[in-house]
Amino acid sequence: MQTVSKIGYVVHPTATMGRTIQLTIDRQPLLDILEGYIEEENLWIEKKDAKINIVALLGSMEETGDYEIITCTHCDFPEDIYMSSFKVVHESDYILWHIAPPYTQMYPEQKLIAFKFHKEQYVNALLAIKDENER
Repeated sequence: MQTVSKIGYVVHPTATMGRTIQLTIDRQPLLDILEGYIEEENLWIEKKDAKINIVALLGSMEETGDYEIITCTHCDFPEDIYMSSFKVVHESDYILWHIAPPYTQMYPEQKLIAFKFHKEQYVNALLAIKDENER
């Protein structure tokens, strides 16, 4: 039986007086979790160029589908940071994520990373992220 996780976020100030929103799963940064699944040298060089696509993240609240939740800061394509779309599945009171770790195209045998969230907690957290992003 899969453990239910909690999605959340942390806001970090930037050097230019702006802010970035960091997505967390069970209080761990999502990008760090993904980096931990890289088999070779455990280093995701492109992680510094990764960003959360708020529009795709919010869209994932609505229905099952493939969402580009992590994209490149410079071009908005996940492929440039060796990521792919997240498979998001709505299942009664839960929302499931199936994610291919970075560099999966180099390691096709790599298993997908799976997360399960209570739908109510997921929606509430994403609405809070939306509010924070609009500040």
